[in-house]
Amino acid sequence: MGSDWSPTGIPAVSAKNVKGGRLVRHDMFNFVSEELYERWMKDKLALGDILMTSEAPLGELYYLALDARFCLSQRIFAMRANPGVCEPAFLYYWLESPACQTDIINRGTGTTVEGIRQSELRRVSVLLPPLPIQKAAAKFLAAWTEQIHRNEEQSRTLATLRDSLLPKLLSGELSVSDLQPSA
Repeated sequence: MGSDWSPTGIPAVSAKNVKGGRLVRHDMFNFVSEELYERWMKDKLALGDILMTSEAPLGELYYLALDARFCLSQRIFAMRANPGVCEPAFLYYWLESPACQTDIINRGTGTTVEGIRQSELRRVSVLLPPLPIQKAAAKFLAAWTEQIHRNEEQSRTLATLRDSLLPKLLSGELSVSDLQPSA
């Protein structure tokens, strides 16, 4: 797999990129070409899908609230809620709950690295109130999570801009007056 990485393309998400409900370490993303993406991702990720680390660390989650293409890499599962039974945003927040995280961890195995098999993940208990209640909660939760992801994208963009402008300002290559809009 490692020799198949590309310098640009579609980000490949692995367990090292999922932490605290967010995608992290963007500078550590590997990328795949369009051809490899098509070969590796027979089932494409969709809005509302949930990524979960299967080991190292076990049980970290990310909710796909924005339309983006990712290739799944090492030690990560993708889950899709059955819409006739469960709302995706509701499922995500249930999976993040302490009760569910305890269930996931208790089903993990391994001495050096704790992990979970898909067969055990399928046995994790899911709290399922009636669908109308899930839909009402999910409407709020999905919008909230989408805004969090949009804010994170904007923060990364602003950090990149800062990192490119600050050295130029400090060296005198660029002046603050050069950055102000003209009247």
